[in-house]
Amino acid sequence: MKPIERHCDIQFLVCVNERPGSNPLPSCGAERGNAFFNFFRSAALSWGARHGLEVWVNRSLCQGFCDKEGVSVAAFPQQKRWNAVTQADVPEILRIIEENL
Repeated sequence: MKPIERHCDIQFLVCVNERPGSNPLPSCGAERGNAFFNFFRSAALSWGARHGLEVWVNRSLCQGFCDKEGVSVAAFPQQKRWNAVTQADVPEILRIIEENL
């Protein structure tokens, strides 16, 4: 085991989980997860660069907060979570994180 010396100021986890079509629960990844991930990643990295922050944006599997209206996003170390997130919500998420820096 080797420790990783690199660290980040904020790490976002964006759900891209895809459930089988027969599953009654909604799926973040179905039809929107990866497209949303790419949009969110671009916005968050640009925002981080403007604020001098090391920002990581990673894909995740199910975070347990499924919603048919959008995807789940978590931010660490702020311990913030959102579900039903759409592209229109991204500026608000970044504003909330900025207030909690």
